Amino acid sequence: MPVLLPELAEVTIDELATKVAASRTTVWRIVKQLGYPNYHSFSHELTQAVRKFPLYNRVDMGHATDDPEVIRQKFIRRCQQAEANLQRVNLSYISSVVDMLYAAETVNFYNCSDMYIKNLQLNLSITGKESNLFWLKPDMLKSAAQANEHTLTFVKILDFPEIMDITDVFDLLKVRGSKIILLANDLATRYDEYIDSSMALQSGFINTDANVLDETILMGLVNELYRSRYVK
Repeated sequence: MPVLLPELAEVTIDELATKVAASRTTVWRIVKQLGYPNYHSFSHELTQAVRKFPLYNRVDMGHATDDPEVIRQKFIRRCQQAEANLQRVNLSYISSVVDMLYAAETVNFYNCSDMYIKNLQLNLSITGKESNLFWLKPDMLKSAAQANEHTLTFVKILDFPEIMDITDVFDLLKVRGSKIILLANDLATRYDEYIDSSMALQSGFINTDANVLDETILMGLVNELYRSRYVK
């Protein structure tokens, strides 16, 4: 029987194990693999996530509606804003990112899902670069510990208060000398002090909050310029 999301709020580890038909040990192992120090921390963030769930998995973070015409008009405005941003793109900055990619030995992508990321990874591999895509905090910590001054790290941040704190990941990246580029919808995050540059901000974008089209535009430009400049 499937578990309804609201049922996962404020459950004990034994209750969670019963609901997902797993042993207590298995639940605890997964909690540790996700990077939580204890079950209480995991349970707290899970409860917050359940309460905020109506905000997730949506392209538009505005008022929810089931009116097709209202939704279409929202997407029209979004496309118009994306076109305006494309006209404003700072191509000199995009060019500098492309050159940083070519100068790097390893390129890491944290929480990045844009379709152009995979295309870019293929082009990076053709030019002899190692690239990795990580979603889980333990994997990010491991890769950050192996980073150096020849590592370039792109990070996508959904900066909701209940999202797991990855300050220790950024601390490691900085200690190891990796350059960090923010690939995010929000122009301001709790990690600003670690960021070397923000794709949206330094590309001259406006009204970028939660606009996935902006991310697609930016990475599409980076990929195409990298391919044309360095892939022979």
